[in-house]
Amino acid sequence: MKNLIGKNIFYYFPSNGSVMDQWQNQHFIEELKLRGINFDVFNPRIQTIDSDSIEDLIYERIKANRENISMFLASAFDGYLSESFLISIKNLGIPTVLMSFDNLSIPYKQKEISQYFDLIWLTSWDTKYLFDKWGAKSIFLPYASNPNHFKPQWNEDMACIGFVGTLYGNRGKRIKHLYENGIPVQVYGKRDSSSPDNHSMISILRKMTDRICTVKELMKFPIGRKCIHGAVKKRIWNKKYNVQNSSFLDEIHQGSVSFEYLNYLYSNLGLSLGVTELWDTYTLSEPIHKIHLRTFEIPMCGGLQIAPYSKELSGYFEENKEIIFFENEMDLVEKSKFYLSDRNSQVRKEMKIKARIRAENDHSWSSRFKQLHDEIF
Repeated sequence: MKNLIGKNIFYYFPSNGSVMDQWQNQHFIEELKLRGINFDVFNPRIQTIDSDSIEDLIYERIKANRENISMFLASAFDGYLSESFLISIKNLGIPTVLMSFDNLSIPYKQKEISQYFDLIWLTSWDTKYLFDKWGAKSIFLPYASNPNHFKPQWNEDMACIGFVGTLYGNRGKRIKHLYENGIPVQVYGKRDSSSPDNHSMISILRKMTDRICTVKELMKFPIGRKCIHGAVKKRIWNKKYNVQNSSFLDEIHQGSVSFEYLNYLYSNLGLSLGVTELWDTYTLSEPIHKIHLRTFEIPMCGGLQIAPYSKELSGYFEENKEIIFFENEMDLVEKSKFYLSDRNSQVRKEMKIKARIRAENDHSWSSRFKQLHDEIF
């Protein structure tokens, strides 16, 4: 990766400025800058000119600074960049890479654009075959975490299981199960504002009609069909799965937290709950698992996560040494009781240290970009 140091990665990133977008600044942009790799971030959404003029503007900017640009990196869907523009960038001798953060659930949104990049960065393995079929060359690299931004802050031992994030889907259901079985639990984040109990089958069908194009696309591949199956099942049995308005949440809900306090929480919570089921597939006997940012943020902060077992996740962290896996809800309760007991406080601390070491050694963004570099250069 030496030939990237001192160079610029031109990053085409349509951002609406939301918190969901800004994670990239604290993650790979900040980490690589500290390693001497600069980012020239271009956001087309803040431009007031038409799309053709935006592409001309980007091209001229890259051409004028050609010697200092090592890569054209983009995070975009179909319709954002034209075939002719991407070919013109390639003709300048600059490698082009498309980041696909949601290729597990919405691969079809990059079907047309993907074939015009030199390489597609997939964060999920399961839909790689689709990109192969569409004529794209791809590499699978999961999410990671920035060891300079996420650091251990071991100041207290919070003997409870915590969850940071919005309560929807299986998250609330799983937390309720812990609470009802006497496990000390705290929730940090927004409560889901939706009201599934008020959704009649007529309203569900109306929404599905409004989103008929999305449904048609999801029906074209197995994971998409499972997502639809899970959503329909949840709506039919909404009282079974909806816990958003349950009174128990008032006792354990702490509200949203700052990005800085997030680091502190992950470091000091006895256990951090990992939730990996994609969308509503948790309602199915065999859910689809998706690796999230928190999968690597928790251990990078020196935290200890307890998560549902998946083959992919078991390849990133060693069970009972760097992570705790559970097979079902009762297994979650039993293992939470065991690891949160006072006699196992030292065990938790030792596992947290090992988790941080593994995350820092294997799951930094620098390591991901090195693999990307080795593949494309």
